[in-house]
Amino acid sequence: MDIYIKTISHNEQRYNTVGDYWMDEKGVVQIRISEMGNDDYEFLVLDHEIQEIYLCLKRGITFKDIDKFDAKFERDREAGIHDEDDEPGDDRLAPYFDEHQFASLVERMASYELKVDFEEYGKRVVELTNSYRK
Repeated sequence: MDIYIKTISHNEQRYNTVGDYWMDEKGVVQIRISEMGNDDYEFLVLDHEIQEIYLCLKRGITFKDIDKFDAKFERDREAGIHDEDDEPGDDRLAPYFDEHQFASLVERMASYELKVDFEEYGKRVVELTNSYRK
């Protein structure tokens, strides 16, 4: 599997997320992590995405289906159906719900090992998402 990982400014993300992935036309998995001013935070986002990606690929969940769900979730958020801090992968209707839950568990365990305050990390994620393209 070919994977290309890059940190980018949060406002360069395809949509309001700190971690995004897709497969390009050459079959390379592209991962973009928002710059968070903290290497450990960026690693935690990357670790989450890697876990989620691999499980989705293993279980036949397509990136196209994930993108379709996420785009609808974001439209619904703008319509007031979801709160600002709701994550698409936490919605039980998400095609990758189980995979996202597992990745979130691993993310929390990794934060413990890195001695990252998970609440402070979460506040940084919210700060970025609240600043998106404003």
